[in-house]
Amino acid sequence: MTAILTFDIVYVLTGGGPADATSLISWFAYAEIFKFLNLGAGIALSIIIALITLILIILYMRALKTEDMIS
Repeated sequence: MTAILTFDIVYVLTGGGPADATSLISWFAYAEIFKFLNLGAGIALSIIIALITLILIILYMRALKTEDMIS
């Protein structure tokens, strides 16, 4: 989950890296919106990132709930 949301470290340290070697999906969404001014694709990527993160959080909360019931 952290890898999906990590944007600031990649932006500060490498700026996407040489030839986009360290680009993540969050960096790609940023580049689509602010570098290429492709607002539609950038916002769609941002929504996809938010949905994936939400699904992972729900799965994680369910896993924690079942562990509490077992012990």
